[in-house]
Amino acid sequence: MTSRERFLNRINGKPVDRTPFFPDLTKWYEHMRYGDGERDRSFLPGGIIWPDEPLHNLPGIMPERYRDLDFLGVHRAIDCGMPVHGYHIFFNTNIDESVQFAKEQADRQITTTVTTPVGTLREVRTLNATHNWTVTEHMVKSHDDFKVIEYVTEHTESTPDYEPVKKALEMIGDQGYLNLIIPRSPMGRMIHNYAGLLPMTYAIADAPDRGTLLDTLGAPDAVRKLLEAITEKDRELWKIAAEAPGKIAFMADNMDEFLISPVWYRDYFLPVYQEMNAVLHAGGKKVLTHMDGRLKNIFPMIPDSGFDVLDGCCPAPMCDYEPKELAAALGEGQTAYCGVPASYFIPGASHEKILDFAKKILDEMGERVILNVADVLPAEADIETVEKMAELVKSYG
Repeated sequence: MTSRERFLNRINGKPVDRTPFFPDLTKWYEHMRYGDGERDRSFLPGGIIWPDEPLHNLPGIMPERYRDLDFLGVHRAIDCGMPVHGYHIFFNTNIDESVQFAKEQADRQITTTVTTPVGTLREVRTLNATHNWTVTEHMVKSHDDFKVIEYVTEHTESTPDYEPVKKALEMIGDQGYLNLIIPRSPMGRMIHNYAGLLPMTYAIADAPDRGTLLDTLGAPDAVRKLLEAITEKDRELWKIAAEAPGKIAFMADNMDEFLISPVWYRDYFLPVYQEMNAVLHAGGKKVLTHMDGRLKNIFPMIPDSGFDVLDGCCPAPMCDYEPKELAAALGEGQTAYCGVPASYFIPGASHEKILDFAKKILDEMGERVILNVADVLPAEADIETVEKMAELVKSYG
């Protein structure tokens, strides 16, 4: 079987010749190609690295056996699957001319200013030690800023663009699969992108009445209206995704109960997930969600979420559960990525310890698992450990 066939069979409850193994090697490959040299760009975890990308020609510190291979070729040589995130790949975003964006980049920071007739927003992103951009100054700094984001949302339209999807599917071939990345849920965007956790916590607590997601849940009117506006626009995007080529859709709220409480999950996130997944399932899609945090108190709601696959799941000691607890939490027809914690892959790590952990996952999760490194292989990891994991799964069906 091909890696793609193993993945699709596993998530559809069909037999496989061996357990699918799909590690995210993006940041490792980027580091091996650049080495200590100057970097002209940073690749998102799981992001597409096209065959004509100049990165492939950099010798860097790439092990000799992979020196002449591109990213896809490395996966073929290791004999592992390639999970690919298609960020902004199936639609175009059109924003009304009344909204103006200005970006300035200096050193390791990008400052974005958004100017509208109802106010101005400013965001700062900083390049962190792992060569990813992190929001270090959020757009929302007061309740008045909610209406500005609402204005931008209402003056934004999404239209289908499926050619990049077809190109990516052709490039990936049988080595893996393509995720159609759907933007985070409305509250997920508020917490991760627009406002941050603490301001959203205060905003929700500002009103005394509690209800459902679109009936304020204690949020002030400005927050309620914004969530409604985002949800309405997202419904259009879900339909575009449902009709796109490919079989897999993906939403990444990066779930962690220390960030998003079980009560918030139940009232803010679950209704959105259920509605979205119904639309995507009607379009023949299987849907993944990224859950890379502590989850024990969210587990009881997982079967009702409508998701087909949990992605990025990382057991103890990095998070708060064992592989067998994850398996027990899955509902009918649900599958989960589960991997050896990334902290085990530090330079000089014990190969035996990593393989023993992988065996534990395979033994405890059986036919419910897609093995990986939880959730991204560290940049300086020893690739030989991944090669040995690829050999290990050949004895697990």
